[in-house]
Amino acid sequence: MFASFVSQLLERRGIHYSWVIAAVTFLAMLTTSAALGLPGAMLQPLSREFGWSTSEISSALALRFMLFGLIGPFAAVLMERYGLSLETTPPADDIDRAIALASGEALEDIALRSGAIYWAGSLASVIAGRQAAALQAALGADAYAFALANRDLTGPLRPIGPLEDVHGLVYADGLRCLGAWGQSLSGDTGMRVRLKLMPHALIDQKADEAFVKTGPAIVRRAMGP
Repeated sequence: MFASFVSQLLERRGIHYSWVIAAVTFLAMLTTSAALGLPGAMLQPLSREFGWSTSEISSALALRFMLFGLIGPFAAVLMERYGLSLETTPPADDIDRAIALASGEALEDIALRSGAIYWAGSLASVIAGRQAAALQAALGADAYAFALANRDLTGPLRPIGPLEDVHGLVYADGLRCLGAWGQSLSGDTGMRVRLKLMPHALIDQKADEAFVKTGPAIVRRAMGP
């Protein structure tokens, strides 16, 4: 997908993909404003070319602005009711809809909780009190307890490496779960959710088979009721 390619290209340069959206929006608004204002600068040429009076041309332009203002609210109602297209229909599931509407900060928290669930089996295998306490400190007590309570969705067991690396590894797998959730949805909902997060290859790349099977369910569980 072209958007994913551009996102990864910008990520390597430390540029957030939202700057592309802002630039495209600015250019669209600039072009639209120029198109709306252009007839006003061409009143005299139009009058000479077609023999119309200035008042006739001005009346047509005024009618255009009036119709634009009157139709706008009705167009918004129709778009809210039917959507822009079938591809942009929001998820029917309440949990998926809540994830799609979550803020970027909330999505990062969902990714961490998802990664903790994926690692829950490995976390539960740690019985040494000091190491367990260190894991809680690295992930946060709430995420750690939440993961252990939902370890029925855990991924394969992995050895716990250096504790300073655990948070990054768990979060990375959480991003993979979130990417698999986005890819499981129809339409462009997953891409719109993706734009709320910083560029990251783990969420942009095609999900591995292990995450395709359990990732979406883990993310929905991480979202909570």
